[in-house]
Amino acid sequence: MCDVAQRLEDRGIEKGMKAGIEKGIKEGIKQGLQKGREEGNQMIYSLVEDESISMEKGAQKLGVSVEKLQANMINAGYKCPDME
Repeated sequence: MCDVAQRLEDRGIEKGMKAGIEKGIKEGIKQGLQKGREEGNQMIYSLVEDESISMEKGAQKLGVSVEKLQANMINAGYKCPDME
C-alpha cells in the first residue's frame, strides 16, 4: 500500500510542478510583452522629443491621440516639442 500512496504523491507533485511551470511561462511572456511595449513607447517618445518625427506621427504609430501622446510623454518624463 505504501507504494501506491507514494505513486499518488509523486503524481500530485508532478502535476503541481507542471502547473507551476506553465503559470511561470505565461507570466514571463506577459511581463516580456509589457516591457517590450514600454521600450517601444519610450523610443517613440524620444523620437518625438528630439523632433525626428512629429507629434502626429508618434501618436499615429502608438495608436493614440496627440493629446494622449502628450500626456503620456509628460508622465514618462519627456518634453513635448510644442511645450518649449
